[in-house]
Amino acid sequence: MLGGLQVARLALQPRAQPKPGLIELELNLPAGAPRVLMANALGPMPGTLGVRLDGHHLYVHLLDERLNGRREANVLEARIAHLFEARP
Repeated sequence: MLGGLQVARLALQPRAQPKPGLIELELNLPAGAPRVLMANALGPMPGTLGVRLDGHHLYVHLLDERLNGRREANVLEARIAHLFEARP
């Protein structure tokens, strides 16, 4: 919800200049389905897009580096770990 509001603010305020960036997340999820789910689940999150999954590293594009993409990704990883009964 917060991410959606932040992206809407960027879109509606002409003076707000997004600061796009790429972050690298080190995943502690087991290989296979949990990591693929993590990469795909980032797409619907406002302002984020999983770009590349390379082993236990996930590269994520952020519409604006000031968004809480890393924190939101950590929360998502914990939820996926719980689904697969793995510890992040």
